Amino acid sequence: MRNIVLGLILLIGLSDVASGQSRFEKYSKLLKEMATNQERVKSGRKKLLGNMKNISKADYVSGKYKKLVVPYEEGGKVKTVVAEYKNGRYIRMIKLPRGQSKTVNLNADSATYGYWKKKGWY
Repeated sequence: MRNIVLGLILLIGLSDVASGQSRFEKYSKLLKEMATNQERVKSGRKKLLGNMKNISKADYVSGKYKKLVVPYEEGGKVKTVVAEYKNGRYIRMIKLPRGQSKTVNLNADSATYGYWKKKGWY
């Protein structure tokens, strides 16, 4: 009798362990898929972000990249900022201390592109 009860306990216990492993495998596969999806989303975001150094004049003027790393001058030094394309311009507001702000505003035209190319930012 003891052997039968022990056998049932082992049989029930082993099935729980086996089902637990299959659940673990399901969740591990699901987590791996979620991780790869996040990587795809991140890589997709990078395509929308360009650098003014690496794009052509046509891409700059057309606004192909919705976000672009653009240069601006401050105190005689050239700095960069990520600006968004809106209505033929690349615009970014930079918050400064004490409630102040500064707006970086570059026209998306060939003259601006040529100016920064001559300036040596490239």
